[in-house]
Amino acid sequence: VINTNASARKTSERFYQNVAVLALHAEELDMWIGLENPGDGSDNLLNTAADAATLLNAIAHPRVALNYDAGNTVSHRPTIDATVDAIDAMPLCLYTHIKDVTKREQGYFFSGLGQGQVDCAKILQHIAQTPLCLSIEMPLRLHRRPDAQPNRGAKPVALAEIETALTEALHFVQTHLK
Repeated sequence: VINTNASARKTSERFYQNVAVLALHAEELDMWIGLENPGDGSDNLLNTAADAATLLNAIAHPRVALNYDAGNTVSHRPTIDATVDAIDAMPLCLYTHIKDVTKREQGYFFSGLGQGQVDCAKILQHIAQTPLCLSIEMPLRLHRRPDAQPNRGAKPVALAEIETALTEALHFVQTHLK
């Protein structure tokens, strides 16, 4: 599985041309393309789960499906319940990220699983009932400004902090993926 964002709506014609070629190539390589929803607030072909069926029907290739990211929905479409949207997207997913985020006055900050606005436990319970592939995504150095644009911290995150965060995340997943 190779994950990538779908396309801004304004470049959709070029996207559909390119993804048709890429889907055939993916088929030759015995791989799949997972289209991920963005987090930057732009107008995209995949803003929410409600866009997914139309997008995938237009692509019409079995090697292309969704890679849904509920953490992105929090900043991309703040009025949407990211947990419900993730669950709604699952039937069209081949892959998903589990990521949590908290909105503050200064923007959107990625947090430990179960510590933010996404009900990661509920998403994991639904994933456990599917054949979906799952990864933990913890962009500890990144946050999104109030306008949802990404902002990378100036300094790398200390290895000990990364190890602690991943250990806690793995424990969370193992506890809730039942």
